[in-house]
Amino acid sequence: MKLHELKTQVFELAEVETTQQLKAKCAALRSLDMRYTASWEKALTVLKPSDSEFQAWLDNPPEEYREVFAEIDTTAKQFDQVLTQARQLGQDINAIAESLEESVADLEAEAEQLQQEIEVGRRVAKQAERN
Repeated sequence: MKLHELKTQVFELAEVETTQQLKAKCAALRSLDMRYTASWEKALTVLKPSDSEFQAWLDNPPEEYREVFAEIDTTAKQFDQVLTQARQLGQDINAIAESLEESVADLEAEAEQLQQEIEVGRRVAKQAERN
């Protein structure tokens, strides 16, 4: 990774804009010489939370977040149920639409057959009038 990219990423993680602000915000970075790429890489590892730390936090979040997470879980389950119902309704609607299309095709064929029978009946009646 290029130095510029490292700096940008570190500044974004720390939510600062300058090296001085970075060092003031994070005591662990004060001793680093920020002229070197290795120092920026070290800063990135210090600022970037590890997956295990995050997982540990998720497994035992602070009390203030537990209720929020419970609400999120409940809402997600309700959403899944509604989504399942919507998908089922969509399938039902598609089945009804296909059935209606088949009925329309059958009725069109029947209408065409009746039209032909009417035409034949007219010809027969016309022929009978002539005789």
